[in-house]
Amino acid sequence: MQLQSILDEALGSVTVPVQATLASVQPASTAPLVLSSNITAKVWLGDAQLNHSTPVDIAGRHFELLLRSTSHQDPATVFYVPAGAGLLVLALTAVLAQNMFATLLHKQLVERAVVARTAQLRGANETLRDEIEHRRQAEKELRVARDGAERASRAKSSFLSIMSHELRTPLNAIIGFSSLLGNGCAIQRHEEYAHEILGSGERLLAIINDILDLTEMMSKPDQPDEGLVYLGDCIAAVIAEKQAAARAGGMTLETVVPGNLPAFHGNNKRVSRALSHLVANAIKFTPEGGAVAITARQDPDQTLILEVMDNGAGMTPEAQQRIREAFSQSDSRLGRRHEGLGLGLTYVGRVAEFHRAKFDLFSEPGKGTRARLTFEQSRLSLAREVA
Repeated sequence: MQLQSILDEALGSVTVPVQATLASVQPASTAPLVLSSNITAKVWLGDAQLNHSTPVDIAGRHFELLLRSTSHQDPATVFYVPAGAGLLVLALTAVLAQNMFATLLHKQLVERAVVARTAQLRGANETLRDEIEHRRQAEKELRVARDGAERASRAKSSFLSIMSHELRTPLNAIIGFSSLLGNGCAIQRHEEYAHEILGSGERLLAIINDILDLTEMMSKPDQPDEGLVYLGDCIAAVIAEKQAAARAGGMTLETVVPGNLPAFHGNNKRVSRALSHLVANAIKFTPEGGAVAITARQDPDQTLILEVMDNGAGMTPEAQQRIREAFSQSDSRLGRRHEGLGLGLTYVGRVAEFHRAKFDLFSEPGKGTRARLTFEQSRLSLAREVA
């Protein structure tokens, strides 16, 4: 009972396996000896992790109860095993850190490569998009050019057929009336026939002159100015030329021309011919009882403006665009109501380009037409020449 209480007190809450033995306590000069072997208590306890000695008296003799753990570790094991474990942990940590660093570095390299490749692909996509857009634009321009060429070809064919008709009509009149006069027939009407021959010849000459003049302006756009142009004189000459046609059509010709208009550098003959075409078109498309007005003025910005206005049939925007093109006119049928080659507004446009002027048309169906030529201030003469 005493031994059990001693063991309980010595072990307490120890859970590791232990060994126990008794050592006999010899006289003071001798160390306690383990009963089961001839070794001292100190040697038996050794370096056990758990060692304990408790004095016990049994039958009047002195003993020591020795307790030790059953697992023994030498100093080297006690030191190097934890150190080795620590080094292993450090090595594993270093390897893990190296792997993590290598992974992060590889990740960064991959991300940079992805960014660079993405930028290359974006640049390639933008280049491809630009090329596609350029190709679409080129295709669009080619379609526009093709359509324009087809329209020009159709207009040219129409123009040639109309020109053939317009040339044959006066030629037939000239040949027919000349034949009558040559055969001595109807001598009493020779003045009338001579007048018809003269009119047909002048009509042919005007057509040929317009075509030749257009060709010259197209082939020599930078031809120098030939002199000074006085709009007042040009308007007076055209009014005198077209007055008879206006009376025959039952309409009036009106003019508003200030007396102090400055002259401008240009070709007097071509400006007069362009004005004649504008007035002829206005008379042609104005019904009986209508009016044609010719005005000239100098605006506050010092530009010189020439306008021809009528209250005739007017034109749609499509017709206005079409009649500006070469060899085109608003009505290209051979059986059309009004005669002519359709070169009038083309000629006016070329004259405007030749003089670096601006040519505008303002027209609405049923509300008449206004044609305007605007000459820049740089072309105006400082003073009117005195004859």
